[in-house]
Amino acid sequence: MQQHPEAGANVRILTPKIVFYASRRGDGDGQRLSFPCVRITASPSRADALQLETFRQMSEAMGASGAKITEPVQEYRVKEHPFLRADLERTMAGQRILQTFVQTLSEDYLLTIEIYALTGADKQAAVDSLQKMLIEE
Repeated sequence: MQQHPEAGANVRILTPKIVFYASRRGDGDGQRLSFPCVRITASPSRADALQLETFRQMSEAMGASGAKITEPVQEYRVKEHPFLRADLERTMAGQRILQTFVQTLSEDYLLTIEIYALTGADKQAAVDSLQKMLIEE
């Protein structure tokens, strides 16, 4: 605002909205995570297609902030609907956290699906469920 006072009341900051959160124990709320868990956020988007290279750069930036990319960034489809996926590992409070980060577009929204797990089995169970989603046009 100090650099652009002409912006005045026209400034709109679009933050992702949590549209779904679930954890195994039923605790946490999307802001405070309980592992393992799944969180889905939605952000308004004008994009009409996912950009693999942009997603790869974002994943690498996450890696630069302390996460290690454990699988190559990939694109996949569920019933011809495109998704982008990155798998990361990070340490928080001495605990190893596995994270799967998935994005897709739905109408005017960018959906981000985050899966957090402490074990490979928990992560795989959640990731497998992404292949079974019901997608309606």
